[in-house]
Amino acid sequence: MPLPRRSLQGEWPGQTVFVLAVAGASIGFGNLWRFPALMAEHGGGAFLLLYLICLLLLGFPLLVAEILVGKGGRQNPVSAYADLAQLHGRTLQWAWVARIGLGAAIVLLLLLTLLGAWALGYAFRSMTGAMAQLDVIDTLSLFQNLQGDVERSLLWVTIFIAVLVCVVSQGVKHGLVPATLALVPTLFLGLLVLMLMAGNLRETLSTVLGPDLSRIDSAALVAALQHAFYTLTVATGAAVAMAAYLPERASPLAAAFGVVLLDTLAAVMASVIVVALLSNAGVAMMSGPTLVFQALPVAFGQLQWGNQMATLFYLVLALAALTTGVALLEAVVTPLIERRGVTRGQAAIATGIGLWLLALLLVLSQALNWQGLSGLTPFQLVNLLVTHLLLPLSGLMIALFVGWVLSSEALRYTMRWERGWGFLVWYGLLRLCVPALIVLVVAANFGFI
Repeated sequence: MPLPRRSLQGEWPGQTVFVLAVAGASIGFGNLWRFPALMAEHGGGAFLLLYLICLLLLGFPLLVAEILVGKGGRQNPVSAYADLAQLHGRTLQWAWVARIGLGAAIVLLLLLTLLGAWALGYAFRSMTGAMAQLDVIDTLSLFQNLQGDVERSLLWVTIFIAVLVCVVSQGVKHGLVPATLALVPTLFLGLLVLMLMAGNLRETLSTVLGPDLSRIDSAALVAALQHAFYTLTVATGAAVAMAAYLPERASPLAAAFGVVLLDTLAAVMASVIVVALLSNAGVAMMSGPTLVFQALPVAFGQLQWGNQMATLFYLVLALAALTTGVALLEAVVTPLIERRGVTRGQAAIATGIGLWLLALLLVLSQALNWQGLSGLTPFQLVNLLVTHLLLPLSGLMIALFVGWVLSSEALRYTMRWERGWGFLVWYGLLRLCVPALIVLVVAANFGFI
């Protein structure tokens, strides 16, 4: 490590574009529908500080590790892990780290497709004035009608997947780079406009960021750890695939820090928006789909510019899904290109068709109200599969591979990091702290702590 070659797919024009791309992949629905509730429940600024500590101990070291694998391997995730393992005299079976991560990426893509489609559907309804004067019963009916309308859901699913395929099929230079430069700044601009339109900015900032140390307890710590692990889209192969295109002079450490900074900024901005909207409408704080597709429409319906704000908000949600989806689809497509010998266009289209068929099953399950184990819907079961099994297993294996299989000298070389205490801190965290914290996340997921 590093392998003496460039990526066959191209190269980012600079580190900044890479940071924007990975940050766009990280800013997902969790930032917009879960983090605001966590801030409100666990002490505002006090929870934010706790969360940042958890990011530095868990999410950040793991993200740096994935960037190192991508930059060192310069290939698709499967080949990168296999070749780096072989270079260090280890079994090629370490490629299963990437395969498990790509399995998680496919499942996440499926969930994102449906959520992104719902966001597009709500944005269209907002444009037509359908969000005016809605009450709780109306919003529940609106959401159920969208879930039950197979044709309409498939229309938005098709549009969402088509956009992803169009971007990824064009490659790094003509697809990923222009999409990143267009979508990610637009996403942040949309969040900024929503903050200003929500009103009472100074008061809301004080409410959101005001620290309440009395609400920091074991539950807050567990919530911070969980969000720190899931928020950066680590363990999916996305960062590995994107880092394969990093310029040689780029610093993985600085890039990872930039991603963490932008992801956290987006989460705080979303918290300010949600708190302001719900406070103005007198609606209780919620999280998840209930917040986005039921509580917030009530709030928008009581505002003078409610339809305009709702349109912008759901477009921002769709953008968040698209930026994440592009990175995940890129991670899934590159092994088909480099290992199976198909063209990029063929790989993107074939993957898009497969994703559409899986989404069709999920849409039908929602419309027909299918239920599986323990009364859970297929959507909930798929979500549990990726969050409780695939992502933690992949993350644990990444920490073990980079921390215990790859040599520290090779890691220093790829990081462009001269000897010093900083490297030792990161290396120690990756080898010892990250695996232990992932085990804690899994234990929390299954209710053991």
